[in-house]
Amino acid sequence: MTSNITDLFADADHVETDAATLEVCDDGAGVCPRCESVALSIGWTGGNAWSRTSRGVDDIAVYVCSQCGEDEANEDWLLPGGATPQCDWPVIRRDDSPASGLDPQLEELSRLMAVASYLRNHGSGAWQMMSRKPPEPSRSDPFKPVGEWVQLDEKLWTVDHNELVWWAGHAHPTVRRIVASHETCPPEIIDQLAEDPWVEIRQAAFANMAVDAKTIRRAATHETVEWLREALGKSDPTIVGRCARCGGRVKRPDRFLTCTINCSITQARERIVEGTYTKGKEIKRWPLEYIWSVADREAPGGIPGTGPKFRGVYISFIPELNAVETTTALLGLVEREGLDEQEAITAIDRMAQTMTGQAILDACRLDPS
Repeated sequence: MTSNITDLFADADHVETDAATLEVCDDGAGVCPRCESVALSIGWTGGNAWSRTSRGVDDIAVYVCSQCGEDEANEDWLLPGGATPQCDWPVIRRDDSPASGLDPQLEELSRLMAVASYLRNHGSGAWQMMSRKPPEPSRSDPFKPVGEWVQLDEKLWTVDHNELVWWAGHAHPTVRRIVASHETCPPEIIDQLAEDPWVEIRQAAFANMAVDAKTIRRAATHETVEWLREALGKSDPTIVGRCARCGGRVKRPDRFLTCTINCSITQARERIVEGTYTKGKEIKRWPLEYIWSVADREAPGGIPGTGPKFRGVYISFIPELNAVETTTALLGLVEREGLDEQEAITAIDRMAQTMTGQAILDACRLDPS
């Protein structure tokens, strides 16, 4: 894309600043246009980074601070939409206190941390040899509670029935899985969650001690996952500790609840095809809690335990819709109402308080058929 930001190194004496950037003490090269809170260093080799948003053939080169350069590198790899575009700059300021200049030692540490992050997130055999630990991406793990959900298991002991129903209908599968496995979950809500689109949530519901026998009998006939249907037909079914995809025994602590890396990779590909995940090429903004890192392909090198390479995917933030349907609704609302993506996300989130997922999809998409 063609940048609308002046090349900070073409004429450093005429860089425009505003009230937010005047308090940052620069060395003559101006202030980072991405975060507006870090001084750029003099000369292109002095610790600045060439922004990934200005690398097209016809683009004007735009330089950002090294911290923003590292952030852009992580976004480019981990987020389906890539690095934050210039139209959404400035991002959140790093620190309200004035910057005192660039510390060479901190710059070197920042670069080393970026290299370590790259090795970890790319499933590199070098990371395994250095750390003796399997690599883990820095994005949200599937089914790992974050934010307020970390305490949800404890909170459910004291909520009333209406609030429990609300949590059971939450858009995020991690939340619904916590509810499905909780000791306070009543049989009627377990019965509801036993038909959830996510097999991991159905597993949790069937394994709950409060599950009704009629729920088990129905699933033993109608469950769509073969291994789970067969297991439910037995007198003493084993549900937990089994691969969500094939039913194999989970041999290691696994973030995807699958038995092997190959199952994790295959599961991710299947879910992209069916619309549970989307690569998010059409959307650059998405609620962060609904961005997952999933197994994409095996790491090269043949070193045991190095783990797969990962890719970022989006999951739905609208109850009852999958990721592809949510994308359709979001893009339709942007086009119809002339909203930007963040405004459309906020509007849809409010609609979800009173409307079903299908009603939201019908109201937002451009083609009602």
